[in-house]
Amino acid sequence: MTELAIEVPALPPRELSPHRGVGDYRREAVKRAYRDEWYAWGYYLALEQLRGQAPPGWERAEVTLTLYARDKRNIWDTDNLIAALDPLVDGLVQAGVLKPDKYVEFQKPQWVLGEAPRTVIVIKLSLSEQ
Repeated sequence: MTELAIEVPALPPRELSPHRGVGDYRREAVKRAYRDEWYAWGYYLALEQLRGQAPPGWERAEVTLTLYARDKRNIWDTDNLIAALDPLVDGLVQAGVLKPDKYVEFQKPQWVLGEAPRTVIVIKLSLSEQ
């Protein structure tokens, strides 16, 4: 296996932005809840894709993000988007798809407008490890 595709039926919530929820305990609690939810998405969707196969445990991987949104109001800047998807990547590490604290290269996210909101993540084994 050199590629794994995961589709989350939602866009990352704004509350996962690195600048939200700082200093206010209520916002921090909401952010923690969303972080746990996206961690679970990464973990369970990865296990579903593996379907009983041994997890690959890739040390080096390229991650391609394709995000679908109804209109431009939902578009994030790249840096905040990648930081918001960190809990999802942590779930992939827990599922055994990636090794912890290893090199993961994010490609520039692609946005597709006019469709139902969802996030598609394709993880490819980096060429240097094949």
